[in-house]
Amino acid sequence: MMGRMQNKKVYVNGTGKEVLALIGHSNESVDFMPSTLDRINSLDSKWFYQDNIPSVTFSKGRHLDYHKVSDDIEYINFKGMESIHLALFDWLIHLE
Repeated sequence: MMGRMQNKKVYVNGTGKEVLALIGHSNESVDFMPSTLDRINSLDSKWFYQDNIPSVTFSKGRHLDYHKVSDDIEYINFKGMESIHLALFDWLIHLE
């Protein structure tokens, strides 16, 4: 759910101390923010969350074409997706 990066905010849902460490982790391209828990029921990872299994989900939030056939490739921000990927890679390699 990262394709439409229009600003540097990336919303994080998840459990575990590693996820808490990610919140607020920022660089010049990405700012990881906590997502509201009311969104958890719309996420595929809700089953992990409900059973207290460590998991993490990233999202840029909803948009007008969310889960519609009109959500076409021309709307994808590939450079933005790359910046998220690099920030997540940096976070992952520093996990203990």
